Amino acid sequence: METRRLQVLIDPRQAQVLLDSYVATAGKLPAAARKQSDLARLPLALQDRAEYAETQGSVWSAWTHGPDAWLFIGQLNLNRARERGQPVLELEVFDYERRTKNRVVALRHSSGCWQHLQD
Repeated sequence: METRRLQVLIDPRQAQVLLDSYVATAGKLPAAARKQSDLARLPLALQDRAEYAETQGSVWSAWTHGPDAWLFIGQLNLNRARERGQPVLELEVFDYERRTKNRVVALRHSSGCWQHLQD
């Protein structure tokens, strides 16, 4: 893969855009769920997890719906992105009690669709 394209795949701003795309199209949230970008408005367990994720170089996206909350944490997988020629995200999804609900490795096709990969 050419160097310039790989640099786009590893741009942290691109990781956030990709995570938001994943959540919007494959996140399986209620239609009325709202994005929450203010950490102070999240349950403490999710605040701590989001802050920790940032220190590890990951990006996060939090959503709420009534008393329910979800935190998606994502990081680009550079090796798989190189192999596949498309962005690959490793994701963890947490509920309001900071329990891991799901771990996913997902490939974003040029069409915008997401495909879950086997670990």
